[in-house]
Amino acid sequence: MTGFVTRIACALTLTAIFVTSSYGQSTSQKDFNEFRDMFTGRWIGEVKWVADWPGLGKKGDTATCYLDVDSIEDGVALIGKFYGGSGSGTVIWFYEAGAKKIRATAVYSGGVIDDIEYNKKDGDWIETVTGTLPDGKKINGTSTITLDGSVLRAKGTGTIDGVPRDPRDDKWTKLHD
Repeated sequence: MTGFVTRIACALTLTAIFVTSSYGQSTSQKDFNEFRDMFTGRWIGEVKWVADWPGLGKKGDTATCYLDVDSIEDGVALIGKFYGGSGSGTVIWFYEAGAKKIRATAVYSGGVIDDIEYNKKDGDWIETVTGTLPDGKKINGTSTITLDGSVLRAKGTGTIDGVPRDPRDDKWTKLHD
């Protein structure tokens, strides 16, 4: 599992949520403030593992996942704690003013590490993930993050060492701010 929900990020991983150099766009502090306000809170998600994720789960398994996202450092960053499958993860999101990008780094039990960028496009957030599995295989993925009321959807595609993985289609519900 990659991305914001995978971080929101199972990242959201959550979420998850956002700037990508492949779109050639930049974001502003105002964009980050909107992002922060949208993702801060407690989330519950139904996540289907799109590949084997060491420390989290096996390809095809479905897990109920939890993500708590808090604003930290006077609103300059977010920190998220993810619990899902057989493991956990921590994500930190921030706005990098020099690069004009919203970025995140996620670390999961089992050794999966992801770097994430977010960009806003047509009202949705585009999440671009590059990462590494503990065996050194490279993770790449792009997801579109949409929010409809309190329901967040993360849909996307990706590869592991250049081989396509199953499509991502995670659903998260915000329980409270």
